[in-house]
Amino acid sequence: MKDIDLVYFSPTGNTRKTLQTIAAGAQTQVIEHDRTYPQGRREKLHFTKDSFVILGCPVYAGRIPQKPENIFEGIEGDDTPVVLVVTYGNREYDDALLELKNLAIENGFIPVAAAAFLAVHSYSDKLAGGRPDENDLKIMGDFGRTIRGNYLRKNDYKGTLIVKGNYPYKDGMNYTPLAPEVSEVCTQCGECVSVCPVAAINPDDPTETDPDLCIRCCACVRICPVEARKFTAPPFLATVQFLEGNFAGIYKKPEIFYITED
Repeated sequence: MKDIDLVYFSPTGNTRKTLQTIAAGAQTQVIEHDRTYPQGRREKLHFTKDSFVILGCPVYAGRIPQKPENIFEGIEGDDTPVVLVVTYGNREYDDALLELKNLAIENGFIPVAAAAFLAVHSYSDKLAGGRPDENDLKIMGDFGRTIRGNYLRKNDYKGTLIVKGNYPYKDGMNYTPLAPEVSEVCTQCGECVSVCPVAAINPDDPTETDPDLCIRCCACVRICPVEARKFTAPPFLATVQFLEGNFAGIYKKPEIFYITED
């Protein structure tokens, strides 16, 4: 039975939780490689044919995150089987799963399965609120058990994994410089500094955030114990209004794909 290596970028923790739940269903040893923070992204990872990897990230505007640019840089496989996972907040995952699949192939992996799971949107609790829920967690666990039964004991993977998505990919997120505003209730506890994946928040003065570095992941907004951090820029609020107006209150189901014989 192979061990499983989890490799993920997960600023708000939802992708990490998803991969951990899948791996728990597979009932085998798990090694985690967190690519969320700069020190983790500097780690070079090389996997062999005997490895088994689950690779995951959130969807940003229908794509895998474009910033920071190196979330999966330095990760190499050698005909290594991989399961691909994206999480999204109720709009759509568009081309992200296909993009992740193609990236994995380019880096020496053999995709054997893939999934798109729901998770509460980082911008608003009205979008996929409460997700993943109990049913999602069951599906994740069942997915892990299927991986265990069909793939963890194998060393030969033949066939093609077909996932949703289009190429050329859609345009990704427009990274116009933007950062959360910080209100006077900030206690400078530093929680936001500890979770920022791009070190955009000044550790000496957490009220200062570099808008050129900020990727709008909202990890700092989510973790703030006094809700001092909020995006207030009109373009951001307009995006939230559009998303809530079109995708709130819709219950979408996870989508899972498996390799098929050619």
